[in-house]
Amino acid sequence: EAAKVELTDAADEQRAKADRAEDELASAREALLQQQTACAALEAAKAELATELEAAQEKLKDATSELEAVRDTVVALEQDAAALRDANAAHKVSRSALEAAKAELAAQMTELRAEAERRDEKFKEVVSESVKQRRAQGDAAKGACD
Repeated sequence: EAAKVELTDAADEQRAKADRAEDELASAREALLQQQTACAALEAAKAELATELEAAQEKLKDATSELEAVRDTVVALEQDAAALRDANAAHKVSRSALEAAKAELAAQMTELRAEAERRDEKFKEVVSESVKQRRAQGDAAKGACD
């Protein structure tokens, strides 16, 4: 009877150990399943991040192209501005030369008018002197006839 009790106790103990082992195995399976689910979620997140990274790289490439186009436009505008500044400076030089020529022409016109007035006065004097001489000659001829 004592051996039977011992065997029953040993069997109960073995069953308890087996139950605990089954519980541990079920817990381990559950943990493994959770890890597999977490790994699958991580793989999905990794794939999603890779897709987002690829899209971001494409956007960066597009933005870089746009930036280069803007830079090219800025360079062209700077060149246009420099050309306009040069043209403006040339215009100012031309305008200054034109103003100087205009002033020189005005001075020459004033000088020519003064010369014309002097010649006109000289002509008037010569004509007046000629008229006086002719009158004197006319008077002398008239006096000779009388």
